Amino acid sequence: MNWKHRELVTWNDISGWVNFIDEDYITICIKEWLKEEEVREHARRPHHQCNVVCHNTYWNEVKREELK
Repeated sequence: MNWKHRELVTWNDISGWVNFIDEDYITICIKEWLKEEEVREHARRPHHQCNVVCHNTYWNEVKREELK
């Protein structure tokens, strides 16, 4: 499948956006929140993320979502 970064998807009861794409799996970001200011100063990215791994054997179960 041709996934796009930040594409909105739903897999089973999990909704989020595609965060990482590989030929074997994708990750779906289900939550993102801002790091504390002191941590952000020296961090590579300003947000924490919670991602779910979806292996390619399950890609047929992933539904692409439309922006509302």
